[in-house]
Amino acid sequence: MNLNRIKMLSAFLAVALLFLTTFGCGSGSDSASNTVIFTQTEILDPGGGQLLSDKYGVKVTIEEGVLRVPSPMTLTIFAEQFTGIKRPGYLYSPNGVRLTMDPAALETDGYILIEMPHDGTYDGFGTMLAVSRADGVMAALPSKESEPNRVSGTLDQSALEALFADTPATDSKELMVFSANRELETVPAPFTTSVRPFIDGEFTGQIPVLSGKKVAVIVHGLESNLADLKSLGQFIFDFKKDGESTNYYNVVIGFEYSSNRPLATIGQAMADWMGQVGLQDAAAVDLIAHSMGNPVSRYAIETTSLPNRIANVKNYISLGGPHDGVPFGNLPHTEQAFFYLFKPASEPCLRDLLTNGKEGDPQTDFFKDLNLKEGEQGPNFLTTRYFTMSGDDYLAEEPPLGASIHLLYLASVGIGEGERDDGLVAQYSAQSTFLKRQSEFWVPNQPFDLSHLALRTAPKALNQIAAWLNN
Repeated sequence: MNLNRIKMLSAFLAVALLFLTTFGCGSGSDSASNTVIFTQTEILDPGGGQLLSDKYGVKVTIEEGVLRVPSPMTLTIFAEQFTGIKRPGYLYSPNGVRLTMDPAALETDGYILIEMPHDGTYDGFGTMLAVSRADGVMAALPSKESEPNRVSGTLDQSALEALFADTPATDSKELMVFSANRELETVPAPFTTSVRPFIDGEFTGQIPVLSGKKVAVIVHGLESNLADLKSLGQFIFDFKKDGESTNYYNVVIGFEYSSNRPLATIGQAMADWMGQVGLQDAAAVDLIAHSMGNPVSRYAIETTSLPNRIANVKNYISLGGPHDGVPFGNLPHTEQAFFYLFKPASEPCLRDLLTNGKEGDPQTDFFKDLNLKEGEQGPNFLTTRYFTMSGDDYLAEEPPLGASIHLLYLASVGIGEGERDDGLVAQYSAQSTFLKRQSEFWVPNQPFDLSHLALRTAPKALNQIAAWLNN
């Protein structure tokens, strides 16, 4: 198998596992309680053929030369869509559709043409044609709208090879075929933000006076909240400098936001909130952010045009921050699959994070503006110490999510021995050299054997934070 073939296979396998993450293993086809309303079986040969239901709008075409040997193929349509494939925020084709075939019968470069209805208004990015194994492993297919309310795509041998790599090659396989379409909000959900202190093990209550106090600020990541940072909050609240008997920080506060606006909007809201609570009057400020909370925090710290820019941070600690974005914009369907993992409302955040490959251009102006050009220095270059932490245990990241994202990285940038990821953010991004331009005192660490979420809870991560603060 040549390099291009391996890369193509990796891409399809990544997408397949990514869909498994979304729907969960063993989601099943729900066919036991679903009524069969159409079935057709044909013995197709290298001359090609077709399975077709005009009534239900499903067409499966095998062109001439696609099959290497005669092979049976069955199209089965059910009265209802399989509940196991559904997830919030998407519309689905109305009927369950099952295709039974032998993938080994296809030529190496062979493919199957599939056409079926889609619900809702066609969206070139949000409308997908996909296939799923009975156990929930799924893959998005290259697709387009063939005519109004119909989408067509190709299921090729590479995708089938990836989907069924761990099953006997001689058995017939069952695939559930469906279309999914994002439900675009007619009225966007409100953008909500807040700042809360950490009191008695919770982020709750009113912010005390910060003037003259030592304050720690904690910021969460994408589609998360401050409740997810309770362990980190407690550790920072209890932190004592070496040789001291009293807690170092007088106040620990957290910034919370809904992940449904561009990162610059969230960053500006953070800066405005910190101005309202009087952070500028604190005696000392340290900021610890996890995941997407890092580009949000950096915008609030580094953007000089903000009236309430947070200019008095002494120590800024990044835990798995995507400072150089995520590189999934350079391959067909990899970007689409990445977006499908998250809520449709999170698209503005995800779009700001996306780059066209590892060193490719960002898809929006966010990182173009935030990450300084060579030779430039950030506004806190001499006054703020930057520390960045990363992990590389992608397999421990919400299995099988971490492995799925890792395979997306493999497909996108070919991560090998010299590049690692934590199941969501790659080392090159978490330890981006752009940070050298923001702080004269930038300290990266070699990746810990931790997953992305463990960077905010694991003892070795928390102990590293303590070591940096004691430095």
